[in-house]
Amino acid sequence: MKVEVGEHLISLEEQARRAREYVETQTKVKEAELGLCKKLLGGLLEKKAKLEGELSLARQASAAKVAAEEQDEVTLVTLKGSLRKIELEIEEQLVKLDGEKDRLRDIELNRRFVEGEIKREESLCADLQAKLDALRQKTSALSAAEAAQGNAASSLNELEAVIHDSRELVNQLALICGALGRDNAPKLLEQKEIEATINLKRELLESEYQRSEQELDRTRFGLQAHRSELDAIKPATPSEMAAALSALKAERDKLRLEISELEEKVRREGSAEKAAGDATNALEIALAKLEGEMLGLTEKVAADYSLTVQELDALPYVVANVAKTRTDVEAGKQRLRDLEPVNLMAIEEFERTKERLTFIDAQLIDLNAARENLRNLIIELDQRAEDSFTQTMSQLSSVFSETFAKLFAGGEAKVALAPGTPVLEADIEISVRPAGRKWLPLALLSGGERSLCAIAILFSLLKIRPSPFCFMDEVDAALDEANIGRFTEMLKDFSAATQIIVITHNKRTMAAAANIYGITMEEPGVSKVISMKLSETAI
Repeated sequence: MKVEVGEHLISLEEQARRAREYVETQTKVKEAELGLCKKLLGGLLEKKAKLEGELSLARQASAAKVAAEEQDEVTLVTLKGSLRKIELEIEEQLVKLDGEKDRLRDIELNRRFVEGEIKREESLCADLQAKLDALRQKTSALSAAEAAQGNAASSLNELEAVIHDSRELVNQLALICGALGRDNAPKLLEQKEIEATINLKRELLESEYQRSEQELDRTRFGLQAHRSELDAIKPATPSEMAAALSALKAERDKLRLEISELEEKVRREGSAEKAAGDATNALEIALAKLEGEMLGLTEKVAADYSLTVQELDALPYVVANVAKTRTDVEAGKQRLRDLEPVNLMAIEEFERTKERLTFIDAQLIDLNAARENLRNLIIELDQRAEDSFTQTMSQLSSVFSETFAKLFAGGEAKVALAPGTPVLEADIEISVRPAGRKWLPLALLSGGERSLCAIAILFSLLKIRPSPFCFMDEVDAALDEANIGRFTEMLKDFSAATQIIVITHNKRTMAAAANIYGITMEEPGVSKVISMKLSETAI
């Protein structure tokens, strides 16, 4: 085993050397790479802080420009609203001016119409006045005719005139009756009815006169109203509206100028805001790129070395020259690739094997010493065993002869070791000579005799080395009745110092026992243990 462990140690030594070199190179590469990452990360953090400051300023400037542009846009919207309002007012003024022109034209037409109505009503008033005068004359004539009603001297002309007027009245009355739906029109009265006709005519004339007066009053009232309306019609001059329109146009032009200037300002501010936005975007892109580099570096450190940024910052590794450190790292990695494949467990296995070899050497020394001690002890124990065995065999030979003579009722026996071999390795030769017979070896005896010889040897050993307990299983099976008696007597002799348990089917052996234990089956399939104490009687 030591040779195997030594050969294994020799094979592991070269692997362990390569593994140590690999680990040392890997440690140097790790320290250099961590220092380089720490240096690069510190530079990136400084750049990030600077970019964040510039980005904050750019965002503030952009926000201020956006606020100014929004304010200008609000002002522009307000001005455009004002301009729209003024333009609406101008349009309203123009509409009013057109409406005023239409109104002046309508006033002129109305004036002409009123003047025509006045002339017509004046003519109507004159006609009504003439009609009234005619009615007065007719009324006077009727009054005169009534006064001279019975005078035959009235002239024919007046009578004809009255008749003519009466006919007209009758015709008018017929028209009125026709309008009222009457079927019978009045007819020309006879001479005797003239008086009644004249009275009716007078009434009609008076009614017509009153109606004409009322019509004349209404015509005069309308004439007065039209004259008042004509006096009230005063065409307004459009000079005031033109002045207001000119003022609104001047204000509109001023607002347009302000809007144009403000739009130009908004365009300039938009260009400035776009430039500021482009600068902000460039800074954000640069910052995002920087954060990407930091993230890649952080993930590399976390993946390769399981370190956080805080743990990396706490490491004592410092890099002075970045380019040289990168060259050293690449050279170290190349050396690691050259050493691969390498068994990193070889170092630990080499140390374990070396310790095991040292332990095996120590154990081998202890085993050699223990072997020598065991050899000496074996020699000593063999000597003691040989002496004890020889002594016991000497005692057994004498005691066995006595016990044999007692069991066989005479005769003698001897026990001896086979000659020519060591005592502890020699065969035991048993020779017996029953009474009246010659010496015989044990193999030439019958089964009962061999069993009895074995019992004799057993009792002889109990005499030499007494035991508190002895167990015998069917030792009396091959004994006849005579030998059973001697066997039971021997049991009684030894039972005083030794508790003997005998398994037997022999009744005489059972009778010699003090206690009997047995198994019985009173019912099929049910076993039962029974015990019995017997009186000490001889069989």
